[in-house]
Amino acid sequence: MVDEQQRTDIQDDVVAPLDFAEFKKKYQHDAFCKSQLQKVRKARKLLQHLFTAESLELIDLDKLEITSETFVDDELSRSYADVVYRVPLKNCDEVFVVYILIELKTDDDRWTVFQLLRYVVRIWEREYKAALENKELTTSLLPTVVPIIFHHGETRFSSPTELIGLTRTVCGLDEFAVKMRCMLVDVPSVAAGELPEDLELRALYMVLKAVSSKNPQAGLMAVYDTMKPLLHEMEYQQEMRDDLYYALTSASHFSVDDYSRMVNHINDERIMSMTSAIDELYAKGEAKGRVEGRVEGGIKSVLTVLRKRFTIIPQDIENAVSAMTDPIALLSLVSDAVVCESLDEFRNALPRHE
Repeated sequence: MVDEQQRTDIQDDVVAPLDFAEFKKKYQHDAFCKSQLQKVRKARKLLQHLFTAESLELIDLDKLEITSETFVDDELSRSYADVVYRVPLKNCDEVFVVYILIELKTDDDRWTVFQLLRYVVRIWEREYKAALENKELTTSLLPTVVPIIFHHGETRFSSPTELIGLTRTVCGLDEFAVKMRCMLVDVPSVAAGELPEDLELRALYMVLKAVSSKNPQAGLMAVYDTMKPLLHEMEYQQEMRDDLYYALTSASHFSVDDYSRMVNHINDERIMSMTSAIDELYAKGEAKGRVEGRVEGGIKSVLTVLRKRFTIIPQDIENAVSAMTDPIALLSLVSDAVVCESLDEFRNALPRHE
Protein backbone atom coordinates (compact mmCIF):
# COMPACT_ATOMS: atom_id res chain seq x y z
CA MET A 1 0.00 0.00 0.00
CA VAL A 2 1.36 3.41 -0.95
CA ASP A 3 1.29 6.19 1.60
CA GLU A 4 -0.08 9.67 0.95
CA GLN A 5 3.36 11.14 0.18
CA GLN A 6 4.03 8.40 -2.40
CA ARG A 7 0.66 9.07 -4.00
CA THR A 8 1.42 12.78 -4.17
CA ASP A 9 4.83 12.09 -5.74
CA ILE A 10 3.31 9.79 -8.34
CA GLN A 11 0.55 12.25 -9.18
CA ASP A 12 3.06 15.08 -9.54
CA ASP A 13 5.12 12.89 -11.86
CA VAL A 14 2.37 11.77 -14.22
CA VAL A 15 -0.30 14.47 -14.38
CA ALA A 16 1.98 16.83 -16.32
CA PRO A 17 1.78 14.82 -19.60
CA LEU A 18 -1.98 15.49 -19.66
CA ASP A 19 -1.31 19.19 -20.17
CA PHE A 20 -1.88 19.42 -23.92
CA ALA A 21 0.52 22.29 -24.60
CA GLU A 22 3.41 20.54 -22.89
CA PHE A 23 2.59 17.13 -24.33
CA LYS A 24 2.22 18.49 -27.86
CA LYS A 25 5.52 20.31 -27.54
CA LYS A 26 7.42 17.15 -26.59
CA TYR A 27 5.51 14.89 -28.98
CA GLN A 28 6.07 17.13 -31.99
CA HIS A 29 9.78 17.50 -31.21
CA ASP A 30 10.36 13.78 -30.77
CA ALA A 31 8.06 12.76 -33.63
CA PHE A 32 9.78 15.16 -36.01
CA CYS A 33 13.29 14.02 -35.03
CA LYS A 34 12.33 10.39 -35.28
CA SER A 35 10.81 10.86 -38.73
CA GLN A 36 13.99 12.60 -39.88
CA LEU A 37 16.48 10.14 -38.40
CA GLN A 38 14.56 7.14 -39.70
CA LYS A 39 15.33 8.21 -43.26
CA VAL A 40 18.18 5.98 -44.40
CA ARG A 41 19.85 8.73 -46.41
CA LYS A 42 19.85 11.11 -43.47
CA ALA A 43 20.93 8.36 -41.07
CA ARG A 44 24.02 7.71 -43.18
CA LYS A 45 24.84 11.41 -43.25
CA LEU A 46 24.46 11.69 -39.49
CA LEU A 47 26.83 8.78 -38.82
CA GLN A 48 29.34 10.12 -41.33
CA HIS A 49 29.28 13.37 -39.38
CA LEU A 50 29.54 11.79 -35.91
CA PHE A 51 31.93 8.89 -36.39
CA THR A 52 35.68 9.08 -36.89
CA ALA A 53 37.23 8.23 -40.23
CA GLU A 54 38.72 5.11 -38.64
CA SER A 55 35.28 3.93 -37.50
CA LEU A 56 33.73 4.64 -40.89
CA GLU A 57 36.35 2.42 -42.50
CA LEU A 58 35.01 -0.51 -40.49
CA ILE A 59 31.24 -0.21 -40.93
CA ASP A 60 29.30 -0.55 -44.18
CA LEU A 61 26.90 2.40 -44.25
CA ASP A 62 25.65 1.34 -47.69
CA LYS A 63 23.95 -1.58 -45.92
CA LEU A 64 22.58 0.39 -42.97
CA GLU A 65 19.12 -0.74 -41.86
CA ILE A 66 16.54 0.98 -39.69
CA THR A 67 15.26 -1.68 -37.30
CA SER A 68 11.74 -2.06 -35.97
CA GLU A 69 10.84 -0.70 -32.53
CA THR A 70 9.87 -4.24 -31.57
CA PHE A 71 13.58 -4.89 -31.38
CA VAL A 72 13.35 -3.95 -27.72
CA ASP A 73 10.88 -5.49 -25.28
CA ASP A 74 7.22 -4.56 -24.90
CA GLU A 75 7.79 -1.99 -22.17
CA LEU A 76 10.76 -0.21 -23.73
CA SER A 77 9.34 -0.27 -27.26
CA ARG A 78 6.67 2.18 -26.11
CA SER A 79 9.25 4.94 -26.03
CA TYR A 80 8.60 6.31 -29.51
CA ALA A 81 11.75 8.43 -29.34
CA ASP A 82 14.06 5.45 -29.98
CA VAL A 83 15.86 4.98 -33.29
CA VAL A 84 17.98 1.88 -33.87
CA TYR A 85 20.38 1.37 -36.77
CA ARG A 86 21.84 -2.00 -37.70
CA VAL A 87 25.11 -1.67 -39.63
CA PRO A 88 27.23 -4.64 -40.84
CA LEU A 89 31.01 -4.57 -40.76
CA LYS A 90 32.96 -4.35 -44.00
CA ASN A 91 35.00 -7.19 -45.48
CA CYS A 92 33.77 -9.86 -43.05
CA ASP A 93 33.11 -13.44 -44.07
CA GLU A 94 30.74 -13.79 -41.12
CA VAL A 95 27.75 -11.58 -40.41
CA PHE A 96 28.99 -9.15 -37.77
CA VAL A 97 26.90 -6.05 -37.11
CA VAL A 98 27.07 -2.93 -34.97
CA TYR A 99 23.89 -1.58 -33.42
CA ILE A 100 23.58 2.18 -33.08
CA LEU A 101 20.93 3.19 -30.59
CA ILE A 102 19.70 6.79 -30.52
CA GLU A 103 17.64 8.13 -27.65
CA LEU A 104 15.92 11.44 -28.44
CA LYS A 105 15.61 13.88 -25.57
CA THR A 106 14.06 17.32 -25.18
CA ASP A 107 14.74 17.51 -21.45
CA ASP A 108 17.91 17.26 -19.37
CA ASP A 109 17.12 13.82 -17.94
CA ARG A 110 19.89 12.64 -15.61
CA TRP A 111 18.76 8.99 -15.95
CA THR A 112 19.15 8.87 -19.72
CA VAL A 113 22.34 6.78 -19.56
CA PHE A 114 20.61 4.20 -17.37
CA GLN A 115 17.69 4.10 -19.77
CA LEU A 116 20.08 3.44 -22.64
CA LEU A 117 21.82 0.71 -20.64
CA ARG A 118 18.48 -1.07 -20.35
CA TYR A 119 18.07 -0.89 -24.12
CA VAL A 120 21.59 -2.23 -24.65
CA VAL A 121 20.91 -5.16 -22.34
CA ARG A 122 17.69 -5.94 -24.22
CA ILE A 123 19.68 -6.09 -27.45
CA TRP A 124 22.22 -8.42 -25.86
CA GLU A 125 19.47 -10.60 -24.41
CA ARG A 126 18.01 -11.03 -27.87
CA GLU A 127 21.39 -11.98 -29.29
CA TYR A 128 22.03 -14.38 -26.39
CA LYS A 129 18.72 -16.15 -26.93
CA ALA A 130 19.48 -16.48 -30.64
CA ALA A 131 22.87 -18.02 -29.86
CA LEU A 132 21.25 -20.36 -27.35
CA GLU A 133 18.68 -21.54 -29.88
CA ASN A 134 21.40 -22.08 -32.51
CA LYS A 135 23.65 -23.84 -29.98
CA GLU A 136 26.44 -21.31 -30.57
CA LEU A 137 27.02 -20.11 -27.01
CA THR A 138 30.62 -21.30 -26.93
CA THR A 139 31.59 -19.29 -30.03
CA SER A 140 29.23 -16.31 -30.05
CA LEU A 141 30.15 -12.81 -28.87
CA LEU A 142 27.76 -10.03 -27.99
CA PRO A 143 27.55 -7.28 -30.64
CA THR A 144 28.88 -3.78 -30.18
CA VAL A 145 26.11 -1.30 -29.35
CA VAL A 146 26.84 2.42 -29.68
CA PRO A 147 24.44 4.45 -27.49
CA ILE A 148 23.81 8.03 -28.62
CA ILE A 149 21.93 10.75 -26.75
CA PHE A 150 20.44 13.15 -29.30
CA HIS A 151 19.33 16.14 -27.24
CA HIS A 152 17.34 18.88 -28.94
CA GLY A 153 15.80 20.88 -26.10
CA GLU A 154 15.87 24.57 -25.29
CA THR A 155 18.84 24.38 -22.91
CA ARG A 156 22.10 22.44 -22.95
CA PHE A 157 22.30 18.84 -21.78
CA SER A 158 24.29 18.71 -18.54
CA SER A 159 23.38 15.27 -17.18
CA PRO A 160 25.87 12.37 -17.05
CA THR A 161 26.82 10.71 -20.32
CA GLU A 162 28.70 7.91 -18.55
CA LEU A 163 27.09 5.31 -16.32
CA ILE A 164 29.75 5.87 -13.64
CA GLY A 165 28.19 9.31 -13.14
CA LEU A 166 25.06 7.60 -11.79
CA THR A 167 26.89 4.95 -9.74
CA ARG A 168 27.81 5.17 -6.07
CA THR A 169 31.47 4.16 -6.07
CA VAL A 170 33.50 2.83 -3.16
CA CYS A 171 37.19 3.60 -2.82
CA GLY A 172 39.17 0.55 -3.85
CA LEU A 173 36.19 -1.06 -5.62
CA ASP A 174 35.59 1.51 -8.36
CA GLU A 175 37.44 -0.62 -10.92
CA PHE A 176 34.60 -3.15 -10.68
CA ALA A 177 31.87 -0.62 -11.43
CA VAL A 178 29.95 -1.13 -14.66
CA LYS A 179 31.11 1.43 -17.19
CA MET A 180 29.29 2.64 -20.29
CA ARG A 181 29.76 5.88 -22.17
CA CYS A 182 27.22 7.47 -24.49
CA MET A 183 27.98 9.71 -27.42
CA LEU A 184 26.22 13.04 -26.90
CA VAL A 185 24.75 15.14 -29.68
CA ASP A 186 23.69 18.31 -27.88
CA VAL A 187 22.06 20.42 -30.58
CA PRO A 188 21.62 23.57 -28.42
CA SER A 189 25.37 23.74 -27.78
CA VAL A 190 26.43 23.23 -31.41
CA ALA A 191 27.99 26.49 -32.61
CA ALA A 192 27.55 27.79 -36.15
CA GLY A 193 31.08 26.74 -37.06
CA GLU A 194 30.43 23.20 -35.82
CA LEU A 195 27.35 22.51 -37.93
CA PRO A 196 27.54 19.58 -40.38
CA GLU A 197 28.91 20.36 -43.82
CA ASP A 198 26.18 18.43 -45.60
CA LEU A 199 23.40 20.93 -46.37
CA GLU A 200 20.52 18.59 -45.59
CA LEU A 201 21.94 17.57 -42.22
CA ARG A 202 22.97 21.15 -41.46
CA ALA A 203 19.38 22.26 -42.10
CA LEU A 204 18.10 19.64 -39.63
CA TYR A 205 20.32 20.98 -36.85
CA MET A 206 19.35 24.54 -37.75
CA VAL A 207 15.61 23.94 -37.70
CA LEU A 208 15.86 22.23 -34.30
CA LYS A 209 17.77 25.21 -32.95
CA ALA A 210 15.35 27.66 -34.59
CA VAL A 211 12.22 26.07 -33.13
CA SER A 212 13.68 26.28 -29.61
CA SER A 213 14.77 29.90 -30.01
CA LYS A 214 12.93 33.12 -29.23
CA ASN A 215 13.20 34.21 -32.86
CA PRO A 216 12.26 31.15 -34.96
CA GLN A 217 11.55 33.29 -38.01
CA ALA A 218 15.20 34.36 -38.37
CA GLY A 219 16.37 30.79 -37.84
CA LEU A 220 13.92 29.42 -40.41
CA MET A 221 15.03 32.04 -42.91
CA ALA A 222 18.56 30.70 -42.44
CA VAL A 223 17.23 27.16 -42.96
CA TYR A 224 15.67 28.27 -46.23
CA ASP A 225 18.94 29.88 -47.34
CA THR A 226 20.75 26.64 -46.52
CA MET A 227 18.24 24.47 -48.38
CA LYS A 228 17.83 26.84 -51.35
CA PRO A 229 20.51 25.15 -53.54
CA LEU A 230 18.61 21.86 -53.13
CA LEU A 231 15.05 23.06 -53.64
CA HIS A 232 15.00 22.27 -57.35
CA GLU A 233 14.43 18.64 -56.26
CA MET A 234 10.98 17.60 -55.05
CA GLU A 235 12.28 15.58 -52.09
CA TYR A 236 13.98 18.64 -50.63
CA GLN A 237 10.89 20.76 -51.19
CA GLN A 238 9.12 18.17 -49.04
CA GLU A 239 11.90 18.53 -46.46
CA MET A 240 11.20 22.26 -46.35
CA ARG A 241 7.48 21.55 -46.00
CA ASP A 242 8.20 19.25 -43.05
CA ASP A 243 10.45 21.86 -41.43
CA LEU A 244 7.83 24.59 -41.70
CA TYR A 245 5.00 22.40 -40.45
CA TYR A 246 7.17 21.31 -37.53
CA ALA A 247 7.85 24.96 -36.68
CA LEU A 248 4.16 25.84 -36.90
CA THR A 249 3.09 23.08 -34.56
CA SER A 250 5.99 23.23 -32.10
CA ALA A 251 7.71 26.60 -31.82
CA SER A 252 6.50 28.67 -28.86
CA HIS A 253 7.29 31.96 -30.60
CA PHE A 254 6.11 31.21 -34.15
CA SER A 255 2.51 31.76 -35.24
CA VAL A 256 0.64 31.28 -38.50
CA ASP A 257 0.95 35.05 -39.06
CA ASP A 258 4.72 34.84 -38.55
CA TYR A 259 4.84 32.03 -41.05
CA SER A 260 2.80 33.98 -43.61
CA ARG A 261 5.03 37.02 -43.25
CA MET A 262 8.12 34.86 -43.65
CA VAL A 263 7.00 33.13 -46.86
CA ASN A 264 5.83 36.45 -48.30
CA HIS A 265 9.27 37.90 -47.59
CA ILE A 266 10.98 34.93 -49.21
CA ASN A 267 8.68 35.22 -52.23
CA ASP A 268 9.74 31.85 -53.61
CA GLU A 269 7.05 30.15 -55.68
CA ARG A 270 8.24 26.76 -54.49
CA ILE A 271 7.53 27.84 -50.92
CA MET A 272 4.44 29.88 -51.67
CA SER A 273 2.84 26.87 -53.33
CA MET A 274 3.12 25.00 -50.04
CA THR A 275 1.31 27.68 -48.01
CA SER A 276 -2.27 26.51 -48.39
CA ALA A 277 -1.36 22.87 -47.83
CA ILE A 278 0.61 23.63 -44.68
CA ASP A 279 -2.06 25.96 -43.31
CA GLU A 280 -4.67 23.27 -43.91
CA LEU A 281 -2.50 20.66 -42.20
CA TYR A 282 -1.93 23.01 -39.29
CA ALA A 283 -5.64 23.68 -38.83
CA LYS A 284 -6.53 19.99 -38.97
CA GLY A 285 -3.59 18.93 -36.86
CA GLU A 286 -4.35 21.48 -34.15
CA ALA A 287 -7.92 20.25 -33.73
CA LYS A 288 -7.03 16.58 -33.97
CA GLY A 289 -3.97 16.97 -31.78
CA ARG A 290 -5.94 18.42 -28.88
CA VAL A 291 -7.80 15.13 -28.50
CA GLU A 292 -5.10 12.69 -29.60
CA GLY A 293 -2.46 14.45 -27.53
CA ARG A 294 -4.49 14.18 -24.35
CA VAL A 295 -5.42 10.55 -25.05
CA GLU A 296 -1.81 9.56 -25.73
CA GLY A 297 -0.66 11.43 -22.64
CA GLY A 298 -3.41 9.85 -20.54
CA ILE A 299 -2.53 6.32 -21.63
CA LYS A 300 1.15 6.95 -20.95
CA SER A 301 0.35 8.37 -17.49
CA VAL A 302 -1.83 5.43 -16.43
CA LEU A 303 0.74 2.86 -17.57
CA THR A 304 3.59 4.81 -15.96
CA VAL A 305 1.83 4.78 -12.58
CA LEU A 306 1.10 1.07 -12.81
CA ARG A 307 4.69 0.22 -13.78
CA LYS A 308 6.07 2.30 -10.92
CA ARG A 309 3.80 0.57 -8.44
CA PHE A 310 3.60 -3.02 -9.73
CA THR A 311 6.57 -3.26 -12.16
CA ILE A 312 4.87 -5.67 -14.58
CA ILE A 313 1.45 -4.97 -16.08
CA PRO A 314 -0.70 -7.91 -17.25
CA GLN A 315 -1.30 -7.80 -20.99
CA ASP A 316 -5.10 -7.60 -20.66
CA ILE A 317 -4.85 -4.47 -18.52
CA GLU A 318 -2.31 -2.85 -20.84
CA ASN A 319 -4.47 -3.61 -23.88
CA ALA A 320 -7.59 -2.24 -22.20
CA VAL A 321 -5.89 1.01 -21.21
CA SER A 322 -4.21 1.45 -24.61
CA ALA A 323 -7.57 1.03 -26.37
CA MET A 324 -9.21 3.89 -24.48
CA THR A 325 -10.05 7.05 -26.44
CA ASP A 326 -11.76 9.27 -23.85
CA PRO A 327 -9.23 11.72 -22.30
CA ILE A 328 -11.56 12.55 -19.40
CA ALA A 329 -11.99 8.87 -18.52
CA LEU A 330 -8.23 8.41 -18.72
CA LEU A 331 -7.65 11.31 -16.34
CA SER A 332 -9.97 9.62 -13.85
CA LEU A 333 -8.20 6.32 -14.44
CA VAL A 334 -4.89 7.89 -13.38
CA SER A 335 -6.39 8.40 -9.93
CA ASP A 336 -7.54 4.77 -9.83
CA ALA A 337 -4.00 3.68 -10.74
CA VAL A 338 -2.58 5.74 -7.86
CA VAL A 339 -4.95 4.57 -5.12
CA CYS A 340 -5.75 0.95 -6.05
CA GLU A 341 -4.43 -1.68 -3.63
CA SER A 342 -3.79 -4.31 -6.31
CA LEU A 343 -3.88 -4.93 -10.04
CA ASP A 344 -7.10 -6.89 -9.59
CA GLU A 345 -8.70 -3.86 -7.97
CA PHE A 346 -7.51 -1.71 -10.88
CA ARG A 347 -8.83 -4.28 -13.37
CA ASN A 348 -12.24 -4.08 -11.71
CA ALA A 349 -12.21 -0.31 -12.16
CA LEU A 350 -11.65 -0.54 -15.93
CA PRO A 351 -15.28 -1.14 -17.01
CA ARG A 352 -16.27 2.23 -15.59
CA HIS A 353 -13.98 3.89 -18.17
CA GLU A 354 -14.71 1.83 -21.29
